[in-house]
Parts: sequence; C-alpha cells; structure tokens
Amino acid sequence: MVVSLIINLRESNFEELEQMLYQASDPAHARYGQHLKGHEASELARPSNEAIDAVRNWLNSQGIDNSRLRYGRAMSWIGISLPISQIETLLQANYSTFVHRDGTRLDRTPEYCLPIHLHEFVSTKQPTTCFLRRKSQVSTSNSRSIHSLTRKSTIEGEAVDKTPLCDPANVTPAFLRHFYGTFNYTARATKRNKMAVTNFLGAFANRSDDKIYLQKYRPEAAAGAATFKVISIANGTIGQTPTDDSFIEQILGFEGALDSQTILGMGWPTPLTIYSTAGTNPDFIPEGNSTNFDEPYVTWLQYMLSLPDHELPTVISMSYNDDEQTVSTDSWGYEKLQPRRRVRFPQRVVFNNLPALPHPPSPLIADKIIAGSVAAFEPNAETFSGIQTYISGAGFSNIFPRPSYQHSAVKAYLAANDSFPAYAGLFNKSGRAYPDLAASSQFFSFVYNATVMHTQGTSASSPLVAGIFALVNDALLAAGRPPLGFLNPWLYGDGYKAFNDILEGSSAGCNTSGFPAAKGWDAVTGFGSPNFWHVLKALNVTI
Repeated sequence: MVVSLIINLRESNFEELEQMLYQASDPAHARYGQHLKGHEASELARPSNEAIDAVRNWLNSQGIDNSRLRYGRAMSWIGISLPISQIETLLQANYSTFVHRDGTRLDRTPEYCLPIHLHEFVSTKQPTTCFLRRKSQVSTSNSRSIHSLTRKSTIEGEAVDKTPLCDPANVTPAFLRHFYGTFNYTARATKRNKMAVTNFLGAFANRSDDKIYLQKYRPEAAAGAATFKVISIANGTIGQTPTDDSFIEQILGFEGALDSQTILGMGWPTPLTIYSTAGTNPDFIPEGNSTNFDEPYVTWLQYMLSLPDHELPTVISMSYNDDEQTVSTDSWGYEKLQPRRRVRFPQRVVFNNLPALPHPPSPLIADKIIAGSVAAFEPNAETFSGIQTYISGAGFSNIFPRPSYQHSAVKAYLAANDSFPAYAGLFNKSGRAYPDLAASSQFFSFVYNATVMHTQGTSASSPLVAGIFALVNDALLAAGRPPLGFLNPWLYGDGYKAFNDILEGSSAGCNTSGFPAAKGWDAVTGFGSPNFWHVLKALNVTI
C-alpha cells in the first residue's frame, strides 16, 4: 500500500496576508475592493526558505530524493507518495484501519512524531490523526415529515409548470426569485462573472435532468443545462448515466442534482462551473494506482490555487460539512490555511451550509467562510415549531476562535439572553459563532432520473444564496466595480441592514429550548435572509 502524505508549511507573512484580506473586505477601510492578484497573494503566502530547506533536508535524510517531491503553489506544501511502511518509519507511527458504524473506513494513526526542529515550520501533516467524515446535507429521512425526500412524479414531455407561484409545498425557481427579489433583474455582466458549485463523494450534475428541471420551472434558462462547465479534479466523477432504484434509495447523486438546479434556477444566466473532486478522506493508495485519495477539500483548494485570476468564479457554493469532533489537534492548522486561500482568490465568496447537529461542523465554519442556516417560508419564523421538526444548524465552534468582526453582534446576543448562563460549559462562548445568514431550504423541487422530487436541507440553501449573490456581483461588475469577495466584514458592519431579520423560532432539541432567534444577529439565523434589491441599495448600486 502507498499513502500520499501532504506536509503544509507555515506562511512567513501570515499576519500581513490576513490583514490585507480584512482591509480589502471592509467597506470602512481605504483599501476596500482592492483585492490582491494571485501572484501577490502567492508571494505573501510563500513559506520562508529556511522552512522549505528544513523539511526537504529532513526528507533527504530519510532517503527521499528531491525528485520524488511535489509542491503546491508558492511552495506552501510538500507532497510525497510512499509505501505505508516507509511513512510509518518517517513519522514513527502505526497506521490502522478504523471502521465507523455506517461502514466508512479510514486508515489513520492515533499518534506520530515529527522532529522538534520542524515544529515551527510545519502546520499540518495528513493523513495522520484527522478523522474528518464529510457529508452532503440532502435530507435522507424516510419519515413522512417535512424532512422526507419524496418523489412527485415521473415527467412526461416538457410542459412548463402550471402550479401556483407561491406554493410553500412546491418550491420552484419562480417562487424563490419572487421571494428574494431577483425576478425582475436582468443580468448585464455575464462575460465577466462566474459562479460555481463543488461536488464531492461521487456527486455529479446530470445535464438531462437539469434540462428537464429548467424547461419545467424556468424555460428561458433551459440552455444553461448544456453550457455549464464540468471540471474533474483528481479523476472526480462526471458521469451522466441514469441510475437504478437501488442507487436512488441510497440517496446517491441527489446532492449534485439539487446543487446545480438550484443555483441555475436562481443565478442564470451567470455562467456556471462545477468542480468534481475525487476522494473521501486522506487515505491509502494501492501500489501502482494513480487514483488520488487525498483530503478532497485540500485537493480542491490546491487546484483552485493553480488557476489564473480570470478563471476563478466570483461565488462558490459548497454543500458539505464535517463534524468538529472528528478534527484532531494536528488539523487545527487548517484554520491557518483558510486566509491563504481566501486572499488567493479574494474576489470570491464561498457559501457553506451547516447541518442540524448538536455539535459544531468543521472545518468550513472558519472565519473566512460564509456559513449558512435554513429558514421556513414565514416572514419572521425559523427552524422549529412544536409540530414540525424543522431544525437548523446553530451554535459556536469549539476549535475556531471568534473573529473580530463578530465581537459586537455576538456579545449583544449573549448578553440579551438570560437563559444562557444555565447552559454554562455546554457551548464555547468565545468560539466562532454561526451561522452568518439564513436561507430557505424546505420543500425544494428538483429533478433526478427524470423524476420530480422534493427535499429539504442546507444543501438547498447554500446554492440558493450563491445564486443570489452571483447576481449581486453581476450588478457590481456592470457598474464598473469589483465583486463583493469576502462578505463577512461588510455583513457584520452595515450590510446586515439589507437582510430580512428572522425573529421567531429556535434550535430546540434534547429537552432544551436551544438558541432562540432574536432581533439582529442570533445563533440560529445569523442576520437573516438576503433581500436582493436591499443589498444592491446598501452597496450603492443603481440599476
């Protein structure tokens, strides 16, 4: 067996890199909108020559020639594929195969050693002690509650949908475009704008299903099913073959369908790119097999870092998460990887969904990602009622610290809730708070294997919000201005005033009332849901 080891090196100018990100993302700063170019960010991200030489010399001392090493952009990481026995000797580790009760298998070591003189130069080394188990957030419940994923009908012909526009039990692009205010907007900068979706775990977008969906629910956008780009990273899935009932019963492929159809239904005619990345977790590679089983998030990020500026999308939807308790202390350095990626493509905003879990997701709630929650179709209501068990992700990270832009809003929320002292020790008040915003995700219609289906989950809200902000970026570009980029400094400054504040509901569960929705920011809905025209007004964009 062969394992692919990635050694991430610490940036020599991390503080300056992070500072420039915040300055370019803060409307109150003179550098707002002056995003770094790719080569500028790479220069700042480059580790010191001392760090690069130290790691190379260590590998050389273990009999590993430089010709076998591969490098990331700006020399930010060093990779090597070695037999597992050699990796065990190199790291003084003992790898074993761990099997989760759901059948997931991971090859990991509970501990390893790195020479002490390298500690100051190396941030993370994987695969070692990290047990990330990423999941898509399409609902898989078989109950008849609103969590159910159900078939509606097999489509015959290409008839345009005739159901009432505002039917909360059948959420379509027309419904969403009216609800969020984009219905009467005409895109004007499509040659300079791009939006994107990431696919992992074998998810894929089927053009024939996407065409059926758009012909039925947004006919003028039907051509978009044939024109979006699909990029395979490390042999990622790009299959287009219809699947059988057993495939459907396992909820395989639904994620890709929901993502592509939702973002096209909202964001068209913005050009769409779908990145399909292979792999599940850092894992072993069978001898002689060229398949890449590296951490998919990092594999995808490394690919994005290699792109020239003009090929990067302005908004990206990522409908996947990991659970924070699966992250080892060695992987905490992942937080430090985020600013490098955010500054490398700073004119891009990444929307990540959050699950309805009693523990924080990770690592995508780091402070450089926009975290989303879910909301129902009631103007001021959210997440839970006594009848409908409609629960959103909510809470505070146990690993990532609260970023400075959150301090004022989160402190006010904690101070206003008298019940929170009763929960002392049950959540980390100083952790990165989430979500940042909320969006609809209930009773979404989508097409899979030529069949209309309904689902709910944050996998719907993430591409939905990405599509909305793709149109916001279109308006900015048409006005001769740069796209929004990293959203949070603006959002937590004055941008939240353009959002629909959600005042009712909570994340109740486990015989507790949970976190309540409230005026302003709260730990269930963030600042609420975006209002397209209010966002443009807040950005001083005139159409």
